[in-house]
Amino acid sequence: MHETKSPRSLDPATVLAEHDGLIKSVVAQYLPRHLRGYRADVEQTARLHLWEKSLPRFDPSRGASVATFLYVCVRQVVFGAIKRINRDAIESIESLGEEDFPAVADSDNFDIEVLEADVMSRLRTILTPHQYRLFWLLRQGYEPPEIARMMGIALVTVYRSTHKIRTRIGQVAP
Repeated sequence: MHETKSPRSLDPATVLAEHDGLIKSVVAQYLPRHLRGYRADVEQTARLHLWEKSLPRFDPSRGASVATFLYVCVRQVVFGAIKRINRDAIESIESLGEEDFPAVADSDNFDIEVLEADVMSRLRTILTPHQYRLFWLLRQGYEPPEIARMMGIALVTVYRSTHKIRTRIGQVAP
């Protein structure tokens, strides 16, 4: 018969060492391809989260195995990391200002409307129609869940597209 350990007898270091492959596979499964550069950070965040928050709350009497419990917890950490990374990307896009376009900002006849029209015109040539529409909605102040509903796409698609927009803008910025 399978021996069940009480939550107090689970050594977090041992559990994490025994299930490190599970942590890596869950992160690899759920972390989108365009965010693979964050893989090691997300894995480490998952380990810390499990150590500090999840494992102390594990209760085997609820019927779940340690592996099942870890799978669910790591998946939640990955989804939280995706949201944080993409929220940072959205804030980066929203923070574009006149200092990002010094040639226009330094002129004597500076006009914010002209600057915005110039920026949006350049972005229209850089971004796909889908990305441009998403960027425009972000600039109008809509939140990602609202944008997902308005465009009829999944929320994760909004986050992925936002990351792609940020990447494209960064590649063409002077």
